[in-house]
Amino acid sequence: MRRSHLTRVLPDRYIASPHAEAFAPLAHAAVEWASHGAALGGTSALFAWGGMNRPPAHVSLSTSPMSARECPAWLRVTRASYERATAWWGPVPVVLPAMAVCQAFAAHDARDRVALAFRALQLRIVSASEVRSALEAMPRVRGRRALEAVLDAFDKGAHSYLEMQGLRRVFSTNEFSAVIRQHTVRVDGRRFDLDIYDPGTLTAIELDGAGYHLSPDARQRDIRRDAALATLGIATVRFSYADVMDTPDRCREVARAVLAAREGTKVGRAVRVPPGRRH
Repeated sequence: MRRSHLTRVLPDRYIASPHAEAFAPLAHAAVEWASHGAALGGTSALFAWGGMNRPPAHVSLSTSPMSARECPAWLRVTRASYERATAWWGPVPVVLPAMAVCQAFAAHDARDRVALAFRALQLRIVSASEVRSALEAMPRVRGRRALEAVLDAFDKGAHSYLEMQGLRRVFSTNEFSAVIRQHTVRVDGRRFDLDIYDPGTLTAIELDGAGYHLSPDARQRDIRRDAALATLGIATVRFSYADVMDTPDRCREVARAVLAAREGTKVGRAVRVPPGRRH
């Protein structure tokens, strides 16, 4: 300690100073210090399960109601009255992914928590049905209805906050009932996942979130993608985050007009194969 080789991070818990700000040793120290059946929970558990690319800013613990200790700024403790099944992340216990999603959702604000939930579902770390089961086992969850709305939207094909808003605010009327959400297309060995696809008119509708489509590289990637899809006769219509959030009615009218125009030109009509000619 005098030579600064060790850093005290918690009462009776020390970490080698070069690693005293690293997530893994802090998580290990926190679990051992908290005891009372403590385990990593919330975003910390999601990181351990691979649901986040970078460790969270705080170590989040889930403990029994008996645990009541003053915590440093880097540590957050949630006292749970429900049973918590756990697994091991190295020497550290972590709650299972479904409960981690519920805990993380309860601890964050609207867009962040929705993004966390969608990422875990998209990466198949957890299924929507598993999260629903975890919700049933947890008597009180902040944002329960909002999380249930995310699960419903995911089941209907939404994979992001923007796509969920599009599903609810723009493409919620009957004329879009035949479109396919999250349709996969391969062109010259490249895979493209279409947000919304109308097979009757060969039309793709893309919802461009600001975080992934504003840079010059992203714009160039979108141009090449649209050109590749066009070789199959698929036309792409794009709406920005601002379009969907600020002018949903206009987006709906534009999408409706495009589908009607492409239907009128008989683009993408299915070809009827006579009996005996099917393979």
